[in-house]
Order: sequence, then C-alpha cells, then structure tokens
Amino acid sequence: MEATKVKRRRIKLDWKELEKDVKPNLEFKLAYKAKKNWS
Repeated sequence: MEATKVKRRRIKLDWKELEKDVKPNLEFKLAYKAKKNWS
C-alpha cells in the first residue's frame, strides 16, 4: 500500500517535469510545421 502511494506521487512529479519539457517543444514543432506550410 505504502509503496504504490509513493510511486503514484513520483509519476505526478515526473509528469509535471515532462509537461515543462514538452510544452515548449510542442510549440516549436507547431511553429516549424506552420513555417513549412507557408514556404
């Protein structure tokens, strides 16, 4: 019981870190796609 609780919390923290990394990356990819479509 205790172990799963800790695991879940760690995943939540990792998700926040992931989101921090992915969000700018996603925006960059979208901007890159838009640029490609315009040229």
